[in-house]
Amino acid sequence: MAATLGGQGDGKGSPVGAVVLVGSLFALLAGTIAFAWHTWRMMDVEVGTGGLVIAGIGSAFGIVLGVVLMRLCYISSRRGYDDEAGKD
Repeated sequence: MAATLGGQGDGKGSPVGAVVLVGSLFALLAGTIAFAWHTWRMMDVEVGTGGLVIAGIGSAFGIVLGVVLMRLCYISSRRGYDDEAGKD
């Protein structure tokens, strides 16, 4: 069984640990957004609507590609395709 946030392995993770983990991740996300916003505003660069649309499409494509590749990893693992790899 996979380990939980509580570490007991009984499926009952610590709710305090989960809150701390999620809070830390949101704090990192907020800091990253603030840094990007500040850096973007410091530069004297104008990006038109077309550039923002292309950036959005590229970001969405990257996320979809990541999701598809992770799904393929899970499918491969569950079906046992990886069990024989590396056994010579």
